[in-house]
This record gives sequence, C-alpha cells and structure tokens, in this order.
Amino acid sequence: MIDYGKWSQPGVPQKGWTCTGSYDSCENGEEIHRVCEMCERQPIRYVHVMGHDDYPGPLECGCDCAAKMGLEYTAGLQAARERERVLKLAAQKRIRDRKRQEAEEQRARERVEALARWEADRLARYEREGGEERSRFADDSGWKTSRRGTPYINVDGYHIVVFERRHGGWGVGISPLLREGETMWGRRTYRTEREARLGAYDALKIMPPPPAAEDFDADPAWIPPLEPMEEEAR
Repeated sequence: MIDYGKWSQPGVPQKGWTCTGSYDSCENGEEIHRVCEMCERQPIRYVHVMGHDDYPGPLECGCDCAAKMGLEYTAGLQAARERERVLKLAAQKRIRDRKRQEAEEQRARERVEALARWEADRLARYEREGGEERSRFADDSGWKTSRRGTPYINVDGYHIVVFERRHGGWGVGISPLLREGETMWGRRTYRTEREARLGAYDALKIMPPPPAAEDFDADPAWIPPLEPMEEEAR
C-alpha cells in the first residue's frame, strides 16, 4: 500500500477510476508543470483527468498514478501511455509549426530589409549619377493638378500621373499621349508625392520612345513588359 498523498487517505477510492480527459499543461507555450493530485509528489506535464462515482470531483494525475487507479494496472498503463503519446506528438507538431512560422517571419523580415537596402542603394546611385536631373524633373514647373486633384505632367510623349493610394502612400501611372486608356500602373508604393515623381522619372528613363500615330494600327505591342498593371484611382 502506498503511504503518501491521497493513496493513504481514508475515503479516497484506489481503483475503479476512469479517465475523462487529458491535456498538455504546457500547450500554450508556458512552462507550467503540475503535481499529481493523487500521489501529491510527482511533477507532471501531461495531465490525466480521472473521475470516480464515489469521489466528489476529478483528480489531475500523472501517467503512473492514472494506470494504478484503473480497474486493471496493465491495461490502464497502456491506455495512459497511449494518451501521453498522442499529447507528445501534438506538442512536437506545435514546436515544428512554431519554428516554421518563426523561420518564415525571419525570411519575410530579411526580404523587407534586403528590399529596403536595395531601394536605398538605388536612390543613392541615382543621386550620384543623375540626382540633379531627377530633382529637376520632380520640381519641374510642368507638373499640373487635374480636376480630381491628381498631379500630372506630359513629357516626352507620355502622360504621367502620381496619385495617393487608398491605403496610404503614392503610386505612379504612365500612358502614351496618343493612346488614351493604355495606362501602366506601377505596383511600387512611395512614401511621398516627391518620391513618386522621382520614381516616375526612373520609369520614364526605361520607356521606349512612344510610337507615331500611324504606328498604332500596325503594331500595338510597343508597350514594354514592365511591372504588371493594377487598376488604381486615376
């Protein structure tokens, strides 16, 4: 006879208990280890909730005590170990999922940081190589404001607009003056209107010369394969 905890207390059944549930006390990521309520001495992580008709409430027990509390020790031990096996597999899966999520978040942060470095390097390079020309373009007096309040400029055969995006930031759209409706909308978002004007300058520099009016019917495929278009407020 076990002489400690509830095993030695009168009125506490020692056999005939059934398991009504089990859980991992560290499931939420917190290192909370409990003490078996039957022996009152064994630290446990995987909890077996045991109930008995002749006892007023459930007891949260460890594997060994849960096995001894059943009708038959061997069968009870196998059942308790199986419950713990399932709980351990679930815990291992949570660890793998958490590590995978952390790795994905780290890769996403690295991509954002790499893009920020690339953008900073690109802007620095343009400032060194063509900063004055870009600045003149952004500050050009040819920039006007449409009736909708959208800044635009017509230059080198193109109609260029910069606009505020619905969710913040600024975007750029470019279309040939002789072909209304063929607007290419950039996906990049700029922090300010001036940065968007500088971005429009960069895009303009890689655009081919717009075709003459007679070229439209002959070959409409003159538009270069730049960033995919997305419809924004014009």
